[in-house]
Amino acid sequence: MKKILSACFIVFTVHLANAQITLTSANNYEIGDKFTSREYDGSALTVGEINTPATSRDFSGLTENSSYTNEVVAVPSGDVATYPNANLALKAVKATKDEYQYYEATTNDLINWGYKNTDIGNAVNTDGYKYLTYPFSLNSTFTDNFSGTATLSFSGFSGSSTRTATVTSIADEEASLVLNNGVTYEKALRIKNVATITDVVTIFPLPTPVTATTNITSFTWYTQTAKFPVLTIIFSETNIPGFGTQSQVLFIQNAVEPATGIASLELSKQITLFPNPSNSQINLTYGLKEATQLKVNVNSIDGKLVKTLYEGRQTAGDQQIFGDVSNLQKGMYYVEIIAGERRQISKLVIE
Repeated sequence: MKKILSACFIVFTVHLANAQITLTSANNYEIGDKFTSREYDGSALTVGEINTPATSRDFSGLTENSSYTNEVVAVPSGDVATYPNANLALKAVKATKDEYQYYEATTNDLINWGYKNTDIGNAVNTDGYKYLTYPFSLNSTFTDNFSGTATLSFSGFSGSSTRTATVTSIADEEASLVLNNGVTYEKALRIKNVATITDVVTIFPLPTPVTATTNITSFTWYTQTAKFPVLTIIFSETNIPGFGTQSQVLFIQNAVEPATGIASLELSKQITLFPNPSNSQINLTYGLKEATQLKVNVNSIDGKLVKTLYEGRQTAGDQQIFGDVSNLQKGMYYVEIIAGERRQISKLVIE
């Protein structure tokens, strides 16, 4: 009997390891979500070397340029009329100014309605840009057209424009990631976006509008539980006749922001929960940088302890915990790894 149970456990573990990542509306932004972004110098990277799908990637060893926090907030009252379809905003708190991206989160889609105060100006999408559609898994794809108005800053000049664009998105790889500061992910789903944006720009004192063309190829990697890409690499090139071409590479590594006043537990491998959503048993994997006494709790969304999945001392390295959640009511929960005053949190959906 023990041999049969052991064999079943091995089969179950292999199934979990090979399971496909599927993004659903549970991955949508919600007001109150927080995460930290760290921008690294990705100027040495090229589209060509990243374009072909892979099973593993190592992006470690890059130089950090800046970091900032992000929070999902309600659309500021002064912007409701400008972005009437948005039901939340992603606020990036940067050193020089706050930046906003305006989204509509629905059961089927995450739609972008524009941005404000970014380095490239402001934009209002009169026809929203489909950022994600659900469910989305390996080989899923869609093409979307969007349009609107924008202000465009380029080589010391700025102007207003009418904008049309098309973007094609495809989930083209599942790969393990090695990132900076010792962060690794066993499996992340990559979404490749190829966009062409055409702006007809009025630039003072030019007598006639000029046409600016921006080509963007971006790669975003998601884990099963993340509501934000754990890694984003964006290659953009804007050309305005008579003004030249401006190119940029952005490398942004994201991580969950701990609750205010609580120190973050540094992990060697970030938390992965599977399946999520779940209604029976979950598999929790993570990595510890050092041996430590810890506790793994499931909390309700109002912070109350629901159950403890594990309590004890663990060694440094990869860890795996199985937990029964079949008795939990449907809804959102937080799985919290606590080591003294330090902790890491991941969201769990029970369906």
